[in-house]
Amino acid sequence: MNTLIKYIDNFDGTSCHFSYLSPNIIGASFAENFGIAGKGKIVLLKYNKKELKPFKEKYVDKGINCLKFNRISNNIIYAGDMEGNLIILNFSENSFEQDKVFSNKVYLSEITSLSTGKINKNMLLSTSSDNTSKLFDMENNKLLLNIQNFFKKGITSGSIDHKAPNIISLSSNDGFVLLFDIRDIKKPIKCFYFNNPIMTNDFNHYDSTFAIGESNGIINLYDLRQGNNNPFTSLMGHNLANKEIKFSPYNKNILCSCGYDMNINLWDVQFSTPMKTFRHHSEFVTGIDFSIFEQNILSSISFDKSLDIFNL
Repeated sequence: MNTLIKYIDNFDGTSCHFSYLSPNIIGASFAENFGIAGKGKIVLLKYNKKELKPFKEKYVDKGINCLKFNRISNNIIYAGDMEGNLIILNFSENSFEQDKVFSNKVYLSEITSLSTGKINKNMLLSTSSDNTSKLFDMENNKLLLNIQNFFKKGITSGSIDHKAPNIISLSSNDGFVLLFDIRDIKKPIKCFYFNNPIMTNDFNHYDSTFAIGESNGIINLYDLRQGNNNPFTSLMGHNLANKEIKFSPYNKNILCSCGYDMNINLWDVQFSTPMKTFRHHSEFVTGIDFSIFEQNILSSISFDKSLDIFNL
């Protein structure tokens, strides 16, 4: 399936996420006018090797910046909008049932990222440009943590460690990437600093490798078992900022990245140059995701209004 399966919307694409429970469903978020002004949209689509077809579409008042599927129920999806509202869409594929949209303003400004726990599946980590991050127990509708006073220029992304559910990471426009043990958040357990904003990071699914994507296009890889903060390698394949990086759920050496240079790079982290570069978008690539059901399937979404699924 090297041929692209493409969906074109009338809004700008901001993030995409494969379902954890259904092998043929993907969610995508969109924002009108790049999220500067206008409405937002959540679109759920079914796909096969020939087509990518929407079956559910929900408009909301403000542009959506990020979304994630619930790991326990396939009928729940989370989204964060440009005004700090956490939106929960409870949907059914049965068109005769009424879908429910819940919205709660949890931040003073836009929600910049959402991350769900792989082990503690009810955990949802959210971040905002208002310099705070919140960790929720979504099963019990409970706020577990409110992390603040560590950043000044906005938190851009957060991740929950796939192997150690008490470890989270936060990246910021300040140039800081902080790791916390959520059992004691009085101070970070590890701190990385850069001279430019950091928009994305991710934990490896299999070992202690941690990746940080800089706004200058460089991706730095670290072994968190080491006491120092020196990267064991740096990947240089983007000309502009990394918007999102993700490790493969299948292979510990495979990493994918997308950026404002409109490219998607596939890496073997043992080498400093990309294995493959995909150039099928004509605007900023704002999100990527690996399918957990099909090893070589990737999705990408862009400000060019397109959501693509293709074979690596």
